[in-house]
Amino acid sequence: MAEILETSGDADTITVVADDDEKKVLDFDDDVVEGVPELGSGAIVRMHSSYFGRICFLPFGMDDRVVISVTEDGVAKFSLAVVDVVVREFITEDRAEHDTIIEMEVPVSLKFNLNYLKSFAKAISSSGKASSVTLRLYPEFLLQVEHKIVGIGNMRFYLGAILEEES
Repeated sequence: MAEILETSGDADTITVVADDDEKKVLDFDDDVVEGVPELGSGAIVRMHSSYFGRICFLPFGMDDRVVISVTEDGVAKFSLAVVDVVVREFITEDRAEHDTIIEMEVPVSLKFNLNYLKSFAKAISSSGKASSVTLRLYPEFLLQVEHKIVGIGNMRFYLGAILEEES
């Protein structure tokens, strides 16, 4: 709404219609995970936090599901409907925080709700400290997003994969 108001001119007419229906932007499950078991991760993707944010906020269209895949050739792919973002390993000599590192024990491909990933990216960007984000993909069910804040500690977010129901 703010973008519409900022880009409108004096001669423009804006009509706002209010609707009394309640709408939830995100529907959080009531299930609380008491603890996350220590598991061997299937794949780890470490990248700069701003790069992770850019991937999450690309205009993918109306689809709210993203498939994150790490393949045997060391490539991480974020797939939505008609858009694929391919992430390859990239190591710099002088700026380690800008490195992209991909480690894989087993190939992993999991589907997640993009709205949650956007929420994680917003929380990471609001920390005010640009550094790296580590995505740990656990085979078949879990993603851990970890953001280390220099001198303070870290933030970890956990997201369960969307499981396809077999018919």
